Parts: sequence; C-alpha cells; structure tokens
Amino acid sequence: MAAALSASSLFAIFVPLSEATGLTLDQLNSGTGYSYFPIGFGPLLLQPVALAFGKRPVYVCTAFIMAGVVLWTPYATTYGQWIANRLLFGFFGSPSFAMVEVSISDVYFLHERGLPMGAYILFLYLGATLAPLLGGFIYAGMTWQAVLYFNGGFNGLVAIFCFFFLEETNFERPDSELATIVEPQSTREAYLELQHHDVSSLDEKKDLEHDSVPSHQAQVVDPSFALRHEIETQDAETVKMTKPWLTFGKASPYARAVLLRGCLVPLSLLALPLIWWIGLMYGIYQIWFNNFSTTAVGLAYISPSLGILPGAIFGGWVTDWHSIRLAKKANGIFEPEMRCQLLWLPSVTTPIGLLMMGLGPHYEAHWVVFVLGMGIVNVGGPFATMIILNYAFDCYHGMTPPSNYKAQSINHQSAPYIIASMVIAMSMAFGYGYAVTPWILGLGFKNFGITTAAVATAFNLSSIFIVKYGKWLRKRGQGYYQKMVAL
Repeated sequence: MAAALSASSLFAIFVPLSEATGLTLDQLNSGTGYSYFPIGFGPLLLQPVALAFGKRPVYVCTAFIMAGVVLWTPYATTYGQWIANRLLFGFFGSPSFAMVEVSISDVYFLHERGLPMGAYILFLYLGATLAPLLGGFIYAGMTWQAVLYFNGGFNGLVAIFCFFFLEETNFERPDSELATIVEPQSTREAYLELQHHDVSSLDEKKDLEHDSVPSHQAQVVDPSFALRHEIETQDAETVKMTKPWLTFGKASPYARAVLLRGCLVPLSLLALPLIWWIGLMYGIYQIWFNNFSTTAVGLAYISPSLGILPGAIFGGWVTDWHSIRLAKKANGIFEPEMRCQLLWLPSVTTPIGLLMMGLGPHYEAHWVVFVLGMGIVNVGGPFATMIILNYAFDCYHGMTPPSNYKAQSINHQSAPYIIASMVIAMSMAFGYGYAVTPWILGLGFKNFGITTAAVATAFNLSSIFIVKYGKWLRKRGQGYYQKMVAL
C-alpha cells in the first residue's frame, strides 16, 4: 500500500510539481511510464538476493530506500534526474509487486492462499485508487510538498515496522540421506504401510532371531522404526530451523549459485506458453486499472476504491471454497484450472464497465454512469488478478528439480514463474502508458470504450482455452520447465 500510494499520489500534484521543477507535464508522464520497466525487471535481481540473504532485509532496505527516493522527488529538477528518480522508484518498489506473493506462498497452504492473496490485492489497489484523492486533500490543506513528505514518512514507518515485526519466511529443509532417495510424502506413505503390516510375520521374525543369538544380544529392529525416527528427526529439525527467523536475515550457504541462477531462470521460462498467458492476463488488468489515472478526477476515485472491496475480500474466500468443492468432486484431486473457471465473472463485468466509461461521456449521460463504470471494472479487476496469481503458484510451486541439487531447489522458491510473468505484464503497462492518451484523443470516448471492451473480451475468452487445455499445456512444458529450473 505504501508503494502504491507513493506512485499514484503524484497525479494529484503534477501541476505544481511541473511549475516548481520546470518539467513539462509530458515529461512527468513519461518518467512515470519509465517506472514500469524496473518494476518488471527489478525482481530478476531482488528476488534472488532475497532468497540468498533473506526476504526480511530486502523488505526493510527497499522500504527505507523508497522513502529516500520519494523525498528526493521535488529536487529532481532536470529531465534526466526525473527519469533516474522514477527508475529507482520502480526498482526498489518492485518487491511490492512480485515478492509479497512469494511470501504468502511461503506461509499458507495451497487451499488457503485465496484470502491472504485477496488481502494483498486489496491493499495494493486501495493504495493506488485512494492516493490521488488523499493527495488532493493534503495538497489543498497544506502544500504539494507535504504529499511527498507523507509518502516518504509512510515508507519509513513500513521499514521500521518490518524491522521489528516481520519474521523471515525463507525456509530450507535440512539435508537428509533418506530425503535424497525418496520424497517426504513417500516416506510417510511407506511408514503408514509398514504400520499396518501383518503383525504375525513380525512376531515370527522376532522368534527366529531370538533363537539364533544369545539372549543378551537379542534385538529386533522394527522396519517402521527407522522411518518413524527419520520423520521425527526431520520434524525436530524443522522446529529448530524456525529460530533463525527472528534474526535480521538468513544467508543461504548456496547464495552465489542462487544469485547466478535467479537472474537467468525467469528469462528462460519466457519460452512457456502458460507463462505468457499469465503475464498477459496480469498485464491487461493492470492496463484497465491505469485508465483511472488518466480519466478520473477528485471524488471519482471513491468508486473504484469501493469496487475493490467485494472482489478482493470475498473473492479470496470464494476461490478457496470453489477449489475445495471441485477437488472433493474429483475424488480429492485438485487441478489448477479449477480456479480459472471463476474468471467468467470479470469476463462479464470488465467489458460492461469499460463501455460505460466510454459511451457515457460520448452520449453526455449523467456523470454517475462513468463513475459506476469505474467501480464495475474494479470489481472484477482485483478478483481476476488474484485468480491469475494463484493459478501461477498452483501450476509451478512445489516442483523439485530432477537433479535434486540444493541450489536449484532453493532458487525455485523465488517463484521464477512469477518474475517471468511480471516482466511481460509491466512491459505491457509501460507501452500502454504511451498509448492511452493518443487512443482516447484519436478515437474519442465512444470508440475508446468499444475497442477496450473488445480487447478485454478477447483476453478473457482465452480463459476458456486454459480451462480446457491448461493441463495439457502444463504436461507439455513440464520437461522444459524442470530442465530450466535445474540449470
């Protein structure tokens, strides 16, 4: 929320900022567009750093640096300084868009991620929609510089809060000779199988061994004991591993290998069709959301802010409930595409909202039509974003590289598939920032509403293909994916 507030509140003070710095409004807009590039590509470096040295220090340090970058903003009086300011802002703000999802997957199980992911989307979107409104009130009641001071202070408070209260979520299961041979689940299954083994055969074995050796050496080892001991040892080590969480960070012994692979693996995953679908869908909903920064003014931002609430709050609970219900019907088997079935809701609401935003002004309808359109678009946007992000984790999270090397396994925890998708999404947002104004001015509101609704419909219809053929695409790309993760 702090990062989103800092980015969007600038729209409320562009005019006085332009007058104070001598930069034109076009230059200020261009610099804002440039920030999307480091938001997309920054995780290529920051995610591996977080995995190598801990997510907590990355959260703390980037929040502090963000505070400094925001406070520097009014002193960026040349175009070059302004571009540098926005590039740094995007780079150090990128954990807000790519790392929080990974932390959620660290803490919550697959069937529990919907609600916390919804909370994350809620605060991210609320920060962006409320920022111009809050910034306008602060500007009107104080000065335009006060908007930046509040944003910088907010980021500083976040850094302090994370330093004292945020626990490290990086976790490495201790090495085990047995774990390198079989998966942990297989170990437990073997133990349960032996636990139900015929007792009479074990008693016969005890009698034979007792007769063949002296009584003081008679000893029978229950085959299930070794497995049970292994499991209990691992559980005890798991408890011990939680203690370093309270330290500032937790450096990995494989930090160098993680850093090297963390930059390369996400780029290699751009060859997978599902990665492109996830990135494009995430990006297109960011684009519709960016409409508000160029078309809304004043209290009109209240509508999208209210629209966020049902999609983000109840949407997370609905997706978890829906996934569990379908998994029960499928004899306990969950398929990631089950979540995507719920994309029908934003597929309906988003085009309707975009048409209201375009056709309303063209036909000089009451301003309520335009404002309601903004709210309707934002009902489906957070809901779709949450489904898309959860789908990415459902598809790829938890896969172990076939080589079973520790460095590769650790690197996979940085969710390279999310980083790859973010590169695509933010590249789209960057391009759209330069297209939206000519799009509106060149086509007019009527054709703008019609074309955006058509584009939204085309993207949303692709979810039908994913629901039907997503599993086939996952199977087809599995070999390549595991090969790239095991580099």
